[in-house]
This record gives sequence, structure tokens and C-alpha cells, in this order.
Amino acid sequence: MRMAKVALLLLLTVVTLSLYACKNTETRPTSVELKLFTAGDLPVDVKIGAIDLTVALAPGVSPGSAKISTAMSAAVEASGVAATGSLIASKYSAPTSTTAGTVRVGLINVPGFGTGEFVTIRGDIADGYNPSAADFSVIGFTAADFNGRHLTGLTAGFTADIR
Repeated sequence: MRMAKVALLLLLTVVTLSLYACKNTETRPTSVELKLFTAGDLPVDVKIGAIDLTVALAPGVSPGSAKISTAMSAAVEASGVAATGSLIASKYSAPTSTTAGTVRVGLINVPGFGTGEFVTIRGDIADGYNPSAADFSVIGFTAADFNGRHLTGLTAGFTADIR
């Protein structure tokens, strides 16, 4: 009887330690990289010269440079089809109790570019958060040609690499 109690106690100890070890080996995401892109049809001989858009961030996500006092350029940069010849201005607005944090991006590109990936936003994920791609959204988007004419028929989207 005593041996059965010792065996049971040993089994419970092993199970408890195993569960504790599994819980503490879970990895949580710490960063996210959003690749913004345009899709749709541009008129013949027309290129995108400027874009203005706002991205709503998932709860617990802030641009990578929000933790340090440097320019947003560390967290937002031209990429893909707009990697060359672009000038970017971006602004992070922290979340409030009623609104998500946002990043507004203004991009001007002198040579112009076609549809495809145009900006990368890098962010940090705070402890206790586990966002998915569905937690992010583009909440405002306009594109214009070199003459400031609004380009219709284009949409903006993103891919999210959460690590």
C-alpha cells in the first residue's frame, strides 16, 4: 500500500512538472512586419505618384521605434515597387480607451510606380498580446498620379508576418 502511494505521488509530480514545462516553453510573438500593397488596374501610361493611408494596429502593437526617441523612419520605410525614389512621412497615434493605435503614411515617389508592395511597417508586440493578421486593417487609402488626380480602381491591402 505504501509503495502504491509513493508511485502515485511520483506520477503526479511528473505530470505536474511536465505541464509546467509545457506552459513555460510557449513562445509568444514579439514583433510584426506589415507589407502594404496596392492592387487594381492603372490607366495606360499612368503611375502612382503619391499615396496617403492609415493603418489601424492590433491591440498591444506599436511601431518599432515607439520605444525609443528616434524618427518613425526606423519603423516605416518604402519597399517593393516604391523602394527607389520615395519620400515618406509617417505619424504614430497611440491607442486610447476607444480607438486603436494607428500609423498614417504619406508617400511621394518622383519616378512613380505601379501596383504591388510599396511600404513596410515594423512593430513591437507588448507582453501579454498575441495579435493575428485580422486584428490589423487599412482604414483610409487614397492614391494620386503626378498631377494630383485621384486614382480610382485601386485598393490597399497588407500581409502580416507575426513573429
